[in-house]
Amino acid sequence: MNKKLLVLSLLSAPAIILFTSGTLNSYGQSGMTGSPGEYTCSVNGCHGAGSGGVANNTGPGSLVISTNPAFINNEYVPGTTYHVSVVVSESGRQLFGFSFEALDNSGSTNLNTDNTAGSIAITDATHTQKTMYNYFSGRTNVMHTKNGGFSQNAMSFNFDWVAPTSGTVNMYAVGLATDYNGTNSGGDNVYNKSFKLTANSGVGLSAIDVNNFSVQIFPNPVNDVLSLKLNLLSEKQLSVALYSLEGKLSKTLLNQKVPEGLINQSFSINDISQGVYLLKIVSADGEINHTQKIIVK
Repeated sequence: MNKKLLVLSLLSAPAIILFTSGTLNSYGQSGMTGSPGEYTCSVNGCHGAGSGGVANNTGPGSLVISTNPAFINNEYVPGTTYHVSVVVSESGRQLFGFSFEALDNSGSTNLNTDNTAGSIAITDATHTQKTMYNYFSGRTNVMHTKNGGFSQNAMSFNFDWVAPTSGTVNMYAVGLATDYNGTNSGGDNVYNKSFKLTANSGVGLSAIDVNNFSVQIFPNPVNDVLSLKLNLLSEKQLSVALYSLEGKLSKTLLNQKVPEGLINQSFSINDISQGVYLLKIVSADGEINHTQKIIVK
């Protein structure tokens, strides 16, 4: 193939990927993320592994997936919208592509069966698009658009993934860095990555320490107002604060004497940026020292 690039198609039949006059043809072959029942463009000889090329992940570049908020301990929060960034990079390359799937844990190898987990929302229609494997059925894929992968040394593809209400999620991504030399040299490099996520609602979680201190923190994720229910056996000088994952103080919510018994407190967090934080509750006498992860949307 000339000037090859991985693309996914609305066509059910395999299609040859072509480039003409330096432009990317958006019609290609779907089912190339390496998920159950699928290959990658390297494995089927379309790109890196074909015609003397190299196997997946053996080139000098990389594929990096990041999300905001981040996945903590390989867990997702049901119903949360994650801003996903798939970055394909390789020095000296100027044409990149990618594909992405989020699937349930059924292990189905039937590409015409829709076992997509969660849903995809396109936020950058210039560079990304979504399609199902066979027109109106099958797995949902996210891929680059025609001409959407031209960039020097690296390309970032961005979209939103809305997590399902429950279940295990398996994510698969493939990135392609092409030599774009117009010959069938097998000089393209394919990078792939997969990982598994489990659900963690994190809503209204209770924690009780050895001193019978209890706290409920909700909602989590939180948009505007964070609420706490505290139950103390005795009056305490209490500090409640939000910290970044690096340990930097983001906001002090409470620093005062809290009476014995059950109390409710609510705090505005409108001035806190989206992300994952550590909520720390500490008493001056050292008897209470509680930390919980909070997602701010």
